[in-house]
Amino acid sequence: MSDRPGHDLPPEGADRNELLHAFSHDLKNRLAALWEAFHAAGTDQLSADELEAMAERSYFGSLQAIERLMDDLQVPRGQGRSGDARIDVRDLVSGVVEAEEYRWSRKQQRIVQDHSGGLIVHGDRGMLERLVGACFTNAIKFSPAGAEIRVATYGHEGSVRVVITDPGAGLTALDLEHLFERYRILGSRATPGESQGRGTLALALQWARQHGGDLAYTSQGPGKGSTCTITLPAVRG
Repeated sequence: MSDRPGHDLPPEGADRNELLHAFSHDLKNRLAALWEAFHAAGTDQLSADELEAMAERSYFGSLQAIERLMDDLQVPRGQGRSGDARIDVRDLVSGVVEAEEYRWSRKQQRIVQDHSGGLIVHGDRGMLERLVGACFTNAIKFSPAGAEIRVATYGHEGSVRVVITDPGAGLTALDLEHLFERYRILGSRATPGESQGRGTLALALQWARQHGGDLAYTSQGPGKGSTCTITLPAVRG
């Protein structure tokens, strides 16, 4: 994901035309592959898994091409921060966990919460709820039925940290390197029946940084789960 602020678009001329030409060529190739996958469906040319992989690469590759063009043209991204409320992080995180109960209870997962009191941040409450929700639902999607997911909040050196730890699919070193790229196809897969959003964590990072914070993931590797850490500036006193 690009963090460049929005500026005026590049001037009319060769550079802009070259960007659009390269984008058009890339997109046409990817759509052609998607069309081939459609025509191969119902035949014995490719297996169902091969067809799905081919269509997935073409579809998400097309979305990535659009994102790269928007980055190259320096198009401003996302919703701006509109609120500046005083927010108790423990209440916010607990509320997100409760709101997502239908997801984790369906998979018979156990949520263990450990929240320190008195942790306050300033920000847009709706945006911070979406930030925590994106990371929490990600842990649910990539963890098997019956798994235990841990959610903790605590203060650390003038900041508030929300840490979500899951025992799920885990991430490779390459996955971690590209985790926040919109529509990137990663090696890890959600459990059966779950959607593959591929753009949510890029937005989550943007929301964290709009609050002067950050978002990071760590993992010991495939099958060994992952830990998400949201860091936000604390309100002193």
